[in-house]
Amino acid sequence: MYHRFAETSTDNLTVTTRDFEKHLRYLNDEGYRTISIAQLLAFLDGTEALPDKPVLITLDDAYLSHLELAAPILAACACKAVVFVPAGLIGRSNPLHRGPEPLLDAEQLKSLDGKVLDIGLHSFSHKNYGSLTAEEIERDIRACIDSATENGIPFTPVFAYPYGGRPVDKAVYRSMIASLTRGGIRLAFRIGNRVNRLPLKNLFEIKRINIQGGDSMWTFRTKLAKGRVKQV
Repeated sequence: MYHRFAETSTDNLTVTTRDFEKHLRYLNDEGYRTISIAQLLAFLDGTEALPDKPVLITLDDAYLSHLELAAPILAACACKAVVFVPAGLIGRSNPLHRGPEPLLDAEQLKSLDGKVLDIGLHSFSHKNYGSLTAEEIERDIRACIDSATENGIPFTPVFAYPYGGRPVDKAVYRSMIASLTRGGIRLAFRIGNRVNRLPLKNLFEIKRINIQGGDSMWTFRTKLAKGRVKQV
């Protein structure tokens, strides 16, 4: 799981282009193969096998740097990724986190090379679902799908929870899953910092590993193998 990219500057959410390229080349050199969302869905449908050591790269929030910086590196390394779009914030300038970087607008999203970048959904308002009611989550999911559809965004029916948050209350959680299912969402991603084993046990609780700016290659390799670096 990545967020922003920059040529030189870095913070917890921003990985440099140099480090991103090093990550991708390491994956290729070590026999990992990045897969698309379509490949994962075909595998789950039983119509396509996955390569050995499959990795899914996810880019949250649809920052401009996903188009200008990450996409060329992905293409050069013959890698794929999925961009998770907060549909109500399309084209907004700096609505999330820190820094001046805008989010991609509808035309920029439609210009993404589908052979390199898939598009998934990342809610409508980017609010933490762990703090919302069932009714608020239902409205947000519906608004997300409607907005992406109305803007002509070619999205795949997969979803990433903002901040990785999900309801603690079991009834609200079940309602959220029902809302996603009614919306045609087939997979949903959290954070979790764990390696997913196949077959996936819960299609609405797929874990992702948070890659941060400043991670050393040792840290990246350890996260790739174990999901997280043990704090000592």
